[in-house]
Amino acid sequence: MWNIQEQILSAASSLNINIEKVEAIEVERMISKVIDKFAGGSKSMPLWEHLKDDLSVNSKDAWLWLGELIGDVETIMFFNPTDEKEAFCFNKGDDVVSVLGETYGFEFYLTNRDLEYLICFNHHDVLIVCGNAIKKLKNINYENIIHSYKGK
Repeated sequence: MWNIQEQILSAASSLNINIEKVEAIEVERMISKVIDKFAGGSKSMPLWEHLKDDLSVNSKDAWLWLGELIGDVETIMFFNPTDEKEAFCFNKGDDVVSVLGETYGFEFYLTNRDLEYLICFNHHDVLIVCGNAIKKLKNINYENIIHSYKGK
């Protein structure tokens, strides 16, 4: 199996992007609250199979939209606990996109400390959003984001 933590830390370091590990106890509390808020309390994994009130888009390039969905605010990336127990705090959405561009594919989740949204990108190339990310996803101009990223 791949080492997600190693991939993320290596990519962030090579890109000079500052990320921080989130303390284990905070990760556990956050995931528990995410499950209660967005999955109706279902602790079954993977989490994305149990999300309620979500919107999803199937596109292999959907991870490129994270900068637009998250903006210039802090976000926390976490994973299905069987894949990776660590979580990482990023300063902004564009940093997430840059780091992911240097890694191999893996499922991940993003939220903020106030749990205003949940974003997942799974192994089926499906972007799933909950909370206030639904409105943001509905307003994204997908083609412009994909073309500007690939044009870099």
